[in-house]
Amino acid sequence: MRILGLDVGKKKIGVAISDELGLTAQGVDVIERKNDGKDIDRICKIISEYRVTKIVAGLPKNMNGTLGPSGKAVKDYAVKLQNTTGIEVDFWDE
Repeated sequence: MRILGLDVGKKKIGVAISDELGLTAQGVDVIERKNDGKDIDRICKIISEYRVTKIVAGLPKNMNGTLGPSGKAVKDYAVKLQNTTGIEVDFWDE
């Protein structure tokens, strides 16, 4: 099982892939954001190449645990990614 880790920002998306046991991860790409369609196409190629079965995205939260604009943007992006790939996106508090 390989896990895809995403750090979704306004200008770039950091991409990491776990080893097959899911114990460690290494960065594999930094996607310069162009538009959601092109960005998600690149992520889909990575998913296929590494046979990813799970996606985890970093979720920025405010100090009081609420979601601000950045957190909401990550959640919105995750919905688009999940709808395209069919793989559920989990979140990890940054």
